[in-house]
Amino acid sequence: HAVAYGTTSATDANRPAISFDGADDYLKLPYHAGDMEAMTFTAWVKGSSTTAWQRIFDFGNGEDEYLFLTPTNGSKMRFEIKKNGTIQGLNATTTLGTGTWKHVAVTIGASEVAIYIDGAKNASTADITLRPSDIAPTMSYLGRSQFDADPTFGGSIGDVRIYNYALSAD
Repeated sequence: HAVAYGTTSATDANRPAISFDGADDYLKLPYHAGDMEAMTFTAWVKGSSTTAWQRIFDFGNGEDEYLFLTPTNGSKMRFEIKKNGTIQGLNATTTLGTGTWKHVAVTIGASEVAIYIDGAKNASTADITLRPSDIAPTMSYLGRSQFDADPTFGGSIGDVRIYNYALSAD
């Protein structure tokens, strides 16, 4: 249900995924992909670039309303959500890195937002009170930012799953 832009291509027969060249490739998901109260985003990701502010996903309505996951903000993997000038975020303890497949997940529940890497909770907070439904995103991307100045994702993303609830750690 996604529309491909740029020269995305299928990659890695052992792990079906889409390859992004880091220049102009991205996928646009249906507008309602991130419009829910609670949410879990999961994917297998293999980065090929350490450029800051690339996006694994970015759901929003432009630069003033969004939620995203970046493999690195320059020093850490980061989830961030913004609405009405309020920015709330969570930094993982590490970047995604490059050259190795990693399973990443972001869970947004009623009382906690968490980042998981390879099935282990890497970071969590109860301080994020904004929800995807507060934004009601209409532009939902894999590999692209709401900000035109940010780079597109370089690497591969596969087995993307979006749930309308926060998965448990189990």
